[in-house]
Amino acid sequence: MREKEIFREFNGINYKEEEINEYMNFADIANGKLSKITSDIRTKLAKNKLREVGIYVEENILEKDEVVEKVIKGTDIDMLMAATAVNVVMPIPFMTGDGYSFNRLIFCTNKRIIIVNANYHNSMQGVKIYNREDIKQIDMGKEIKKKYRFKILLDLKRYKSKRFKVVLKFLFQVFCVYLISNVFSKFAYILSDKSNFIRITIFMISIIAFLYFFTTRRSLNTELLIELSDGKFYDLLIRNTDYKEIHEYLSSIN
Repeated sequence: MREKEIFREFNGINYKEEEINEYMNFADIANGKLSKITSDIRTKLAKNKLREVGIYVEENILEKDEVVEKVIKGTDIDMLMAATAVNVVMPIPFMTGDGYSFNRLIFCTNKRIIIVNANYHNSMQGVKIYNREDIKQIDMGKEIKKKYRFKILLDLKRYKSKRFKVVLKFLFQVFCVYLISNVFSKFAYILSDKSNFIRITIFMISIIAFLYFFTTRRSLNTELLIELSDGKFYDLLIRNTDYKEIHEYLSSIN
């Protein structure tokens, strides 16, 4: 069959024979390769569930002349932040619940990207399929911070129908920063024997520092932002150990 030669030539990437076999046949994929993909959770259950998803994709979704080039596991950043907020209020194992789709298992093929919603243990909970032509933009790592240094810029683009709420959220953050900075400056005023200079200085330093922390994006090397032609965004943290190779691969199809 010519599939392996075609696969080897995709995007100018050279794969070893065993790597091709592993990615093309999830029924026989090695545990080491599975661990490389699901590096955040390497339990037997998580690896078996990932294998099951791969087999399902190969047997039920792939077309005759379609092959998987790369498998990317990502965690949805918005869901992660929501879970963190919930756990602050209620210290329960919210993220590990079976019904919560935190993970996105992305099967990149020569034709499409197949995005599988999965829970903490990689159990499949839904599938979304896009053609290569549906990919509008892919940004990775530091590129995302350069393009969307302020969080509000990405939020305004992602939530076009909810821009008023986005602006209100931003103004609320600014107001909270003002209140916190004011508290800090008053403490400094009291501790400095009522020095107005110290109070104003601490207020200015605090407001600049907190504004930067709450309104700007962190630079995360493993962050992946996929924008699709239907307006859908996937903002993910890559969980694969080979995320640098993934960056190179995605750059070749971007």
